[in-house]
Amino acid sequence: MPLLTYGSLADSNSTLFTGPESILSTKGTDVIALEPDGRIYAYDPGDIAWVLICAAMSWLIVPGFAFVYSGTVRGKNALSLLLLALLAMAVVSLQFWFWGFSLAFSHTASPFIGNFDQVGYTGVFSEPDIIANDRIPTIVFAMIQQMQASIVGAVSIGSAAERGRIGPTIIFMFFWATLVYCPISCWIYNPNGWAHRWGVLDFSGGVSMELCAGMTGLAYSLFIGRRRGYGIKMHPHNVPHVALGTTLLWFGWMGLSGGGTLANVRGAMVMLNTHLSACAGGVTFLVMDFRLERKWSLVAFCLGAVCGLVAIAAPGFIGPSSSIVVGIFAAAVSNLTIAYRDKLPWDDGLDIFAGHATSGIVGVLLTGIFAQKSIASSDGFTVIDGGMIDRNWKQMYKQLAWVAAGGSWSFIVTYIIFRVDSESEVKGIDEDQSGETAYVSYFLSLVLIDHRFLGLYLLLFPQAPDAYMFRRPPTMMDSKRRKIRSAFGRFSSHPGNYSLSPKRPKSVEKPRKA
Repeated sequence: MPLLTYGSLADSNSTLFTGPESILSTKGTDVIALEPDGRIYAYDPGDIAWVLICAAMSWLIVPGFAFVYSGTVRGKNALSLLLLALLAMAVVSLQFWFWGFSLAFSHTASPFIGNFDQVGYTGVFSEPDIIANDRIPTIVFAMIQQMQASIVGAVSIGSAAERGRIGPTIIFMFFWATLVYCPISCWIYNPNGWAHRWGVLDFSGGVSMELCAGMTGLAYSLFIGRRRGYGIKMHPHNVPHVALGTTLLWFGWMGLSGGGTLANVRGAMVMLNTHLSACAGGVTFLVMDFRLERKWSLVAFCLGAVCGLVAIAAPGFIGPSSSIVVGIFAAAVSNLTIAYRDKLPWDDGLDIFAGHATSGIVGVLLTGIFAQKSIASSDGFTVIDGGMIDRNWKQMYKQLAWVAAGGSWSFIVTYIIFRVDSESEVKGIDEDQSGETAYVSYFLSLVLIDHRFLGLYLLLFPQAPDAYMFRRPPTMMDSKRRKIRSAFGRFSSHPGNYSLSPKRPKSVEKPRKA
């Protein structure tokens, strides 16, 4: 009697389990799920463990983007980006539990949107999921998809950097996930979706994640306008945070891509492709920046690596050599877009459009060229016609149509958002919306290291929000003041107010001669 140990076997009412015609039995290592109505399902534990581990790995993408965003903006807005990324993840996760999963992946969905059959994860437990080819329970499939949805939310909020209000942005994220992300996911991932039926190839979110986030960022930027001081080059205030975030992204992205498969050879291929594409993207972006700046920039390498990761989200049907080409093209196109962003009519401060939309488009289109039937079938159940490399010339126009449909839907539906007033932007979103700051100020660390920097600090930032910390009675800093006076000049006579200019001597009237 053969042992079927891969994926869901069957339920207990099947003739495969009962009677003299029974030909199947479970192996001792299989995960057995017993339903209340008596049905029994058996799954390969390797598949379940693989997907759950990949889901846990992919969650690191959220803090990864949070660190990249907070390190890229000015210091006064760093905390707001960390908060927004985590809040977006939480809100979208709750939305996905409430009705997002049902709208995207219900088994009785229409070609355009699902229904409310599985609201609140109703019936989402141990039954085999048809979208995952009945190989894992529905609850496991829901876990990896919920992580993917929350990541898209965290990516999209980058466009709110330094000018988006926290409260309205979070409310927006709930409805954005409902009206933008869920329909697009239904189109491509649900077997009833029109793009899935048509044969569009998009493995793990080239359009539903990356292009969707990029076009959302474009609409956001156009609506809320430019930041104060736009046109002045703003350098990242914390490059190590950018590097740390990229490291988390890199690790988590391999889980996100690998989670789209099961425990098989194709999963290993996808994770290898993800790593190679990121490497190629980072080196390409770094070299292109060096050609212009004559500096080896860590930020440039990180941006290029992210472009490579974004682009490889779609090509889960290609080989390692093709993944390197994808990373190179994605980084090159993104670099050129960023180079000309100052001439564009919007403020793409964190390069959400330039990094995610353009790289996502490159990945989806190159999938139409390099997709191979042999790579896709290595998981044992995926069947495609391949791309142009397999002489499937029709695949490219399907990919183009998919890009146009997903991008236009994301942009149009997103074009309602909020704008902070100028005063809040000058103060910084951290202080205005949160009442907290990530750093006391830009030069405060220097002040704490050496008191001689205090005069320089007050000279450069006389109206800094934390300047009040130094408006204290002179009796508390007598020894410090004497040292600072010798370096920067005298202080004014008013207690607690420092002046860097020396005091003018009082005029002494000479006695008039009689």
